[in-house]
Amino acid sequence: TIKNKIPNTKSIKTTKRLTDPNLLVLNPSNQTIFFQKQGVALDLSGFVKGYAVDCVKKTLSQLGVSSGMINAGSSSLTTWGLPLDSDAWKVGVKHVQNNTVIAILNLTSNAISTSGTSERFFTIQNKNFSYILNPKTGYPLIDLISATALCSSALEAEVISKMILFLGQEKTLSCCEKNSWSIDSLLVQKLDNNNTYLSYTDNLPIIF
Repeated sequence: TIKNKIPNTKSIKTTKRLTDPNLLVLNPSNQTIFFQKQGVALDLSGFVKGYAVDCVKKTLSQLGVSSGMINAGSSSLTTWGLPLDSDAWKVGVKHVQNNTVIAILNLTSNAISTSGTSERFFTIQNKNFSYILNPKTGYPLIDLISATALCSSALEAEVISKMILFLGQEKTLSCCEKNSWSIDSLLVQKLDNNNTYLSYTDNLPIIF
């Protein structure tokens, strides 16, 4: 039986060399990706899910569906139009550690994505480690519990929610502003002395 174990420092240092984005060579003309070193790989699972949600929304809209909500596994969601007898789609944001609703967002033709560090994990010596690794350290992310991004598309929300986890809220907002990316608001949950701390932008349509 193979058991999980904490890798040694040398192993982590060697693996970190494979996370350099410069090892990816993109060819837009041929739509190909070339890896310059053996062992480099891409995990596009979350991004593909957001892209798929946007494609379904586009198809339904083209077929004449004037409003709706698409929810892909609770972490990627998009809306368009308005629900019957309401001025917004009400979507609960849950605390990923105890499954309780900590806030409700009023959505009107936009998308959200939540990326968390504690829903999926592996256990070593009775301690849980997040499956999301920090490429700067090589170790699982700590302190941040989850990040929620509200954007114009599900794909953007998937990308930006993960940026919040890795870069923090302030740097992510600055990066989005510099690149003129369409982003309405963010919600970040942090763990501080076993208490949940919420940090969100002023325009977030949130109800507590």
